[in-house]
Amino acid sequence: MREIKFRAWDKSNEEMINFDEIEGINFEGEFLYIGTSKNLECILGFEFAELMQYTGLKDKHGKEIYEGDLCKSYNGYIQEVVWKDNSWMYKMKVNKKYQGEAYVEIVYSSMGDTSHRNFGDEIIGNIYENPELVEG
Repeated sequence: MREIKFRAWDKSNEEMINFDEIEGINFEGEFLYIGTSKNLECILGFEFAELMQYTGLKDKHGKEIYEGDLCKSYNGYIQEVVWKDNSWMYKMKVNKKYQGEAYVEIVYSSMGDTSHRNFGDEIIGNIYENPELVEG
């Protein structure tokens, strides 16, 4: 069974709040408890945070892959991790041409299971801290 974990992007401070910094999540009240059981630092409402769920997968270095991560595939493509059609998928921009006109197509591919992921997928950032990796 997959471990359920979250991290969050703090929109106000523009910083990542890692899993071990989140003391609890209140989905009904829509807020996060930030800190540790010994030291509650703050309560952060969902309007000020972007929650990202752990996929249950790891990259080739054993780093946990979360929604919003940017992974570089073994063949050099940069792919965003998204939840789509009830599964974890890679979202990728592909440059194409049709009748001499260039355009960008958004393509989705399944992430599959962890058994074959160690051959090259590597986390290189995320959409919040490294937006330049997916722009244009």
